[in-house]
Amino acid sequence: ADNLQLLGMNGRLVLIGLMGGARAEIDLAALMIKRCRVIGSTLRARPVAEKAEVMGQLAAKVWPKIVAGEIRPVVDREFPVTSAEEAHALVASDTTIGKVVMVIA
Repeated sequence: ADNLQLLGMNGRLVLIGLMGGARAEIDLAALMIKRCRVIGSTLRARPVAEKAEVMGQLAAKVWPKIVAGEIRPVVDREFPVTSAEEAHALVASDTTIGKVVMVIA
């Protein structure tokens, strides 16, 4: 529901992972008023050649923006490597928004 509120006119909500579960309620009226699209995708079921193409596009178009600081990953929490069990429990809880990072230093 929060994702839909944040979308602008003609926005796209792209679903790639389902860590929070496969079911959700959505306000169809809000979707229609904003003329938004909901797009679902996964790499898992795609052929290897298609996965390679996606990775090539990622390396060419997205990675330079990450390096330049134009795009930053969302980090839910960082853990020292000594707290790996706690980090794993957090990931297993399906409550994270963003990445769980293990810091090795």
